[in-house]
Amino acid sequence: MTRRMVRADGTSAAVDVPITEEDQPDVFVSAFMVNDDRFYSGTMNVRVPPIERTLSIGITPSKQQFQPGEAATYDVLVKDAAGAPVKTKCSVNGLMLEPGVARRRVRTGTL
Repeated sequence: MTRRMVRADGTSAAVDVPITEEDQPDVFVSAFMVNDDRFYSGTMNVRVPPIERTLSIGITPSKQQFQPGEAATYDVLVKDAAGAPVKTKCSVNGLMLEPGVARRRVRTGTL
């Protein structure tokens, strides 16, 4: 727990709050202020995601454009937070949106 007193030159002050791995999965940040003999307070719950467990997913189509009804193939590359490839199972779901074309479901499957 960290405590700090900051003097504000007006009705507010910006304060940098260091967030560390120990703050996962969330941390509460509270602020208190006294102005003209009135007491103000506020508390906010800040979500701290586990960055070291975050995956990035890259999807590359086998070609730039496909014809209606044509099967599409994609290369999927999943990497961990350090950038190393990860062996995993993926499922692709979604909608196909094109200018001037109504939304329609895209057939999907497990990769």
